[in-house]
Amino acid sequence: MEWILWISLACAAVAVLILAVKIHLMKKAAREIAQGFAEKLKEDTNTLIDLSSRDRSMRALASAVNRELRRLRALRRRYQQGDMELKAAVTNISHDLRTPLTAICGYLDLMEKEEKSEQAANYLHIIRGRTELLRQLTEELFRYCIVLSDPEGLEAEPLDLGSALEVSLAAFYTDLTAKGITPQIVMPEEKVVRRLDRAALSRIFANLLSNAAKYSDGDLQVSLSPQGKRCCLSIPAGRSAR
Repeated sequence: MEWILWISLACAAVAVLILAVKIHLMKKAAREIAQGFAEKLKEDTNTLIDLSSRDRSMRALASAVNRELRRLRALRRRYQQGDMELKAAVTNISHDLRTPLTAICGYLDLMEKEEKSEQAANYLHIIRGRTELLRQLTEELFRYCIVLSDPEGLEAEPLDLGSALEVSLAAFYTDLTAKGITPQIVMPEEKVVRRLDRAALSRIFANLLSNAAKYSDGDLQVSLSPQGKRCCLSIPAGRSAR
């Protein structure tokens, strides 16, 4: 009977050893799948996950992950294609708008030289203002297209948002006061520093303040959050932009 016990213990030991080896190989295969999946997501490649293990279950898992990788790559290609088409469409629209706007501005210049009634002159002034606003928006759309096509062209540097906003407010001080606008300014005590392109940030603030000077009825609130997540220029309730 004793020899039967020893045989049973030996069989159990062999079974445990085999199980331990199998678990080790499965863990190794799982690590290979995890590492391979992370690498394939980072790299723009068509290669798939390959396993050293011959375990059917782990190879089935790798095949399932590879199927999802193929689907993800197909979606990525569709997104990239759509993104390229959208950028091209926006660029074309901005170019198409600039040509008729230039012609409209030319005709407005000619009309301003003609004799006209006071009411016609007033209408012409309104048309000129709206046309100029549309021209500015078109130029911003064109610049946006340039940034999209060449984001590396932006020169990011550490900038103090509060200081940049104060500089822009000072530049538009005369325009704002001429319209009777005294901005209500709320700035954090600590600096809010972000890596941004100085010229692009200046254009954004200039456009916002220019529109505020043109279309505000007299009230303007300017605030910057300490986290830099909100930089707000707003017209309070009860006022409206023309």
